[in-house]
This record gives sequence, structure tokens and C-alpha cells, in this order.
Amino acid sequence: MKKFVWRDVTLACLCVLGVVPVWAQQAPAVSPGVNPGTLLRNIESAPVPAKPADKPAVTEADDLSDLKAIDKLVRVEVRNFDALAPALKLYWQDNIGKPVSVEALAQFKIWANDEAKESGLYAFAQTDSEPGEGGDVLVVTMVVPRIKSVRVFVPDEDLAKRYEALLTTRFAKDFAPGNVVDPNGLDQRLEAASFDLPVSLEIVIRSAGANLVDLVVNVSALPAEPGKLANGVVQINNYGLKSYGRPQVMGMVSVGGLTPNALLGLTTQLSEGVRYGRAEYEGPVEAYAGRMKIYGSRSNSHTILGGDTASKGVSQEVGAGLTHMWGSYKSLLFKTVTEIGGRQTISHLALDDSETGRVEETQLRLTWSMDNERVAREPSRLAVSVTAGEYTRLGGSEAYNVETGGYGKLTVSGRMQRNLSRDGNWQWVGRFNAQAATRTLDGYNRLALGGVNGVRAYTAADGVGDQGVVGALELNRRLSGSQMVGVFYDAGVIRPNKVHVDGGFNTTYSLQAVGAQWTGNLGRWYYNTTLAKGFGGYKLAEAGQVTESQRNPWRLSAALSYVF
Repeated sequence: MKKFVWRDVTLACLCVLGVVPVWAQQAPAVSPGVNPGTLLRNIESAPVPAKPADKPAVTEADDLSDLKAIDKLVRVEVRNFDALAPALKLYWQDNIGKPVSVEALAQFKIWANDEAKESGLYAFAQTDSEPGEGGDVLVVTMVVPRIKSVRVFVPDEDLAKRYEALLTTRFAKDFAPGNVVDPNGLDQRLEAASFDLPVSLEIVIRSAGANLVDLVVNVSALPAEPGKLANGVVQINNYGLKSYGRPQVMGMVSVGGLTPNALLGLTTQLSEGVRYGRAEYEGPVEAYAGRMKIYGSRSNSHTILGGDTASKGVSQEVGAGLTHMWGSYKSLLFKTVTEIGGRQTISHLALDDSETGRVEETQLRLTWSMDNERVAREPSRLAVSVTAGEYTRLGGSEAYNVETGGYGKLTVSGRMQRNLSRDGNWQWVGRFNAQAATRTLDGYNRLALGGVNGVRAYTAADGVGDQGVVGALELNRRLSGSQMVGVFYDAGVIRPNKVHVDGGFNTTYSLQAVGAQWTGNLGRWYYNTTLAKGFGGYKLAEAGQVTESQRNPWRLSAALSYVF
């Protein structure tokens, strides 16, 4: 009986997501921007929540035993850390002239230590009070310990022979004796130091005298755990395209590989008109000081709107890549990813099975990235990708717009979050994605203004072109726990064809939208809902072209995920 209940609940959720109002008339035919290549791009860009990472560094607990309540606070004095003095004084601004409890001081010390960590220093706040005119002066002293020594402890003799010297060298570059401790850099250095090795690292920070600490790096071997569940997510959403069915079910799972620190990742996505699967195997390769991966994917699709133009298609892709973690600065990690891959996309007319489109290509992609999203309270990310590709075979409609031969494109994306209040409850977020191309491209390699990562009143088949830029600004407010509400403005401009296409729509145009969002989680359940309204027009739709969305639409998007 439980199986039937779960099936009914799942179908009910999909039905609810599928009938979300878009307030736009359905197009009688498939949009020119919708083909198996566009569909594959939409699938690969779908956002899913990540399992929260554990913090690897182990530090001593804060000492709160010396705290004493203040009867009346008249002034705050900060010693030994001028850079933080304005923020520390501002913290107590609303408490001037009022009593301060021990609990409030304890909360302040934790906050002050976090502020020091964000500024890139491992420091402790010590508080005391002195008599002042009309009350008490709160004296805040920031104690910044320095590194006395860095020791790598490897209990296993064979493991010590292989990695002790290497790990000591890697840590010595950033944590030399006499330096202050950069806590964010410490967390990131743990990840970077073991990125290409079959070992687990843990750091203990121990007091080594007055204002001195020892860093002890404990090293243990990672066993091979074939088939052991690492993490996964199941999601239902309405991010799909109208031509293939908006309700979608997506699942991702990672399990242990055949060697230590290796993972096998499996992904599937299902909707009324789509069956997609992807497998990826990644593991450390010490000889290349990085992690190597191989992957393959396949999607079978058919449009669901019917009519003489109904089509079906197949896309398949294989490739390999190598990731290097080549450096860090404070909380930022720097990576390069080199990939080579091949893709084949074929579409047919459903009525008579005649071939209507074909793309066969190979690509070499090089991506540089830096981010601190795992450890920072105000995370940032920047990625630059250069792609050199060659269309080896084209057929059908793709051959009218795209020529065989080589091409190149440059993609730049970024995201930045800044807190507007000291508790982080108010924040703004900015993000962008831009692309430039050397020539006209097929649907898979193009940039889309629409979609849940773009202008959210439109779909990932709207605003498609060879080059352009799309961005968003958000103002968010944390309500309680992990719940957050916000408003946003999305905008982008797109050039449909790098090279003029006879009979095509070649005019550069823009898309805009405003809206509101609500996100959060209850335990392992994560939810995300956005309501967006387009404005400013949609030139492609206004020109009589068949599009997924009409002019200035409303769109309600929703996703429910379970992370394990």
C-alpha cells in the first residue's frame, strides 16, 4: 500500500508543478530555439542543492569563563586590531547607556572571532571593563597568535614514506613559523593538499605558549569504498521546456569508486518527453597532481505538442578531463579544468522519421576558476572558460545556419554575495554569465538569456544566441533558520547570430524581469520558489517567430529536493 501512496503523492506533485500558470498562449509548433542540443544544455545547467560540506579544521573551544556583566555601557575601546575597530564598536552602538549581560558578551566574542576569521586572521576576542564617566568602558582586545611550528603526523610508516615530505612542503608554503594563522586559508589548504592524494587530513590548533600555536596535521589513509554512498539528491521541479514537458524528476547519486578517494556519479532526468542519463567516474591521479574524470551521457527526447512539426531526437556525449588545484589565497581556491569531448545530436521528424538535423563535434575546453563558497560567509565565484571546437558533420536545419569547421568561444561567469547587516540576515547577491563566439553556433553551444539561471520569467529556450550577457541582482532577507525571501531584477542582451543568417532573425535584443523568491530547507528537504514577471518586450516573439514564451510573461517556478 505504501508504494501506491508514494506513487500518488509523486504524481500529484508533478501535476501541481506542471500546471503552474505561465499566462501565455501555447505556440502551435516547436520553437526554433528548441532542439535536442538546446535541451541537453538546459539539462546540464539545472541547479541542485549541494550536500553541506564538513569543516575539516579542529580548533580549541572559546573560553568564556572570564566574562563579567556590565551595569551601564558608556563606551567601547578596541585594542590591538585597528582594522576591526569600526565594526566592533558598531556592534555595541545600540547598547550604549544600557546594561550588558554575560550572555550578550559571550555572543559578541563568538561574533568577533568570526569577523577576524573573515578578515583572514585566527584571533581571539578578550573582553574586560574599566570605570568610565557615568558607567563602564568595554575594552576589547584582539589576541592574534602566531605559528610556532607546523607538524605533519603520519602514524602509518608506509604512508609517511610516500606523503610526509610532500605534505610538509605543501603546508610550509603558506604556514611558516612566525606567521599568523589564516583560518579560511587553513580550511582551503586542507582540501588543496589532499586533492590528488588518497589520504584524509585533519588539523588541530594547539596552544604553544603566550600568543603562539602549533599546527598539527593528522594524516590517515583513505580506504577504497566501492559502492559506498557518498551523497545524492532527488528533485522534482517545473524547469522543463513546454515542448518536452515542464514537470521533471531528477536524481543524482555519488558512490565510492574502485580506488581511494574516487567517486562514481550517476545522474538521470525524466519528463514526459525526455529520458536523460549521465555517468561520470573521477579519481586522484598522483602522477599528474590532479583528479581525472571520464564521462558519458545520452538523452532521448520527443516533443509533446503534436502536429506535423513534432520531432524526436537523440544526443550523446563522451569525454575526459583533468582538474588541477594549483593554488590558494586566503579563502580562495584556484582550479584549472582541461576537458576533451565529443558530441552527436540527431533529430528526426516524428511523422516520417526523416532526419531534420544533425550535429557532430569535438571540443577542447580549458576553465580557470576561483571560489570560496565552501568556507566564506560572503562567498564569491569567478570562472573563465575557453573552448576550441570543430563541427565535423552537420545536416538538416543545422547545416543552414552553421558551417563545418573550427570555432571558438569564451565564457565568463561570476557570483558575489555581500551581507548588509552584521548578522547576515540582509544580503545582496549579484551574478552574471557572458559569452563571446567567433562564429555562428548550434543550440547546445549558445548562450540563453532565459531559464532559472537567467531571466527567470523565460525558459532556457528563450533569448538564445551566439554571444551576449545576462545577469541578476537580488536583495534577500533571512526570516528564521534557513528560510529566506527576496526580490530580484534579471536582465540580459543577446545577439542571435554572430554571422548574419539569411532568412533568420539577426537583431540584437534584450529580456528583463523582476520578481520575488522564497528558499529554504527543513532538514534534508530543500525548496525553492520564484515568481517572475517579464517586462520591456521580447523582440523575437513580437517579430512573429515561434517561441517558448510570449511577450512579458508571468512565470512561477518551483523545485523540491531531498538531499542525502
